[in-house]
Amino acid sequence: MDETYTVRVGQFGHPAHALHLALSFLTLGWWVAVYAMHALIWSRRRDIVTIRVPADYRVEWRGGYPEVLGPDEWLEPVAVPERLRTLRPYLVPGVVAVVVIAVLILR
Repeated sequence: MDETYTVRVGQFGHPAHALHLALSFLTLGWWVAVYAMHALIWSRRRDIVTIRVPADYRVEWRGGYPEVLGPDEWLEPVAVPERLRTLRPYLVPGVVAVVVIAVLILR
């Protein structure tokens, strides 16, 4: 029996998350409300798609979009350079946080 789903697709984006996290840290949490409101508005404005999933098939998500896969199908593993591109935006807020904490401790 086929199943039909209506879902929102897309992703917020790692650079946007990283920027909001950095601003939340630098403002001692005051930016979290802006982050939450931005995420709420963005999540309501994402595109809506309808997908049909045949019996014995499954849905896997990659990059914010659904992939309908058969019983013997698999998504290719994410390559290391792609994983590093995903993590790169988080390095800047992480380094800033470590420097600020180190300065506070050493004072």
